[in-house]
Amino acid sequence: MKIRILWYIVAIATVLLLSALAAMYYIFTAGTVDPAVMDGNSRTQLVLYASLKEKQLDTIEKAFERNTPGIDLICYSTGSGKAGASLMGLASEGISEAPDLVWLADPNAFIDLLEGNKLAPYEGRYSEQIHSMYPFIDSHLTVVRKIRMGFACNRYSFQSDAFPSAWKDLEKTGKVLFADPYNSGTSFFTLCSLLGDDDYGRPYLERLHDAGSAIGGGSGAVGYHVGKGTFLIGIIPDYLAAMEEIAGIPIRFIYPTDKDITIPSPIAILRSSNRKWAAERFIDYLLSPEGTKVLSALGLMDAFGNGNTDDSKGFSTAVERDDFLTEIDSIFL
Repeated sequence: MKIRILWYIVAIATVLLLSALAAMYYIFTAGTVDPAVMDGNSRTQLVLYASLKEKQLDTIEKAFERNTPGIDLICYSTGSGKAGASLMGLASEGISEAPDLVWLADPNAFIDLLEGNKLAPYEGRYSEQIHSMYPFIDSHLTVVRKIRMGFACNRYSFQSDAFPSAWKDLEKTGKVLFADPYNSGTSFFTLCSLLGDDDYGRPYLERLHDAGSAIGGGSGAVGYHVGKGTFLIGIIPDYLAAMEEIAGIPIRFIYPTDKDITIPSPIAILRSSNRKWAAERFIDYLLSPEGTKVLSALGLMDAFGNGNTDDSKGFSTAVERDDFLTEIDSIFL
């Protein structure tokens, strides 16, 4: 009889202990448990807005879904710059799905989202490593790639030994086209970097304008206008120039020797998302060896790649950003 009672006591104690452990697990992991693990048949939808080309996003989407079958990644290609600084600006015509993630070229494009407290921090596998590499970037933004700028030159307008090799050369050449900084994050950052550099600054940009240079259109349109000969030189990212050369546009791309402009391109999780675990899984993937291989295959530089990024061209407030855009307008318009 005593043995049977003792057995009941042990059994009840075991059940209570397991129940307590289960309750503690639920409390401490609420919101972080991967629903795809709990239900192998379910697929979580994750919406990404990004300032990459549709073909690039399609490749990234397919590669990520092969790696993470529990998540259905839906990508939308959108602009960066001032127009991409708010959720309303990010939403393209016909797109009604609210994003879980936003991936833009320039950290300054996130100012409105940061000021509105609309971003949640990334706390995934690589959070400590990547944030320590970019201490000058707000911790709500996670750098996942770098963008290097250069000159897309019309092949037929220069002798083989006369292509410009430095920013200073552009003053002599003239007819340089920058993308509209209101829509292009890479152009925004480039113009900001030039304007804030003592060796260039406003006088340099004014001389470029006087020599027939201008701002306008998106980065893709810049290469097209250079190829047509409307402008002699376009300032665009290296990966975009490579895509346009493959497409048959007659340009030659050159990295400037006197001033390197490499832009840290971040991704951010929206605080309104109820799929933070899936968003962090995607960022984990982009920073993983598998993800960086996919970026490299697309001609994109990953966040760990060689080359220093410019850490001094950020704005703290939307007012500072808008003052810069007003100054650029006063030079070129």
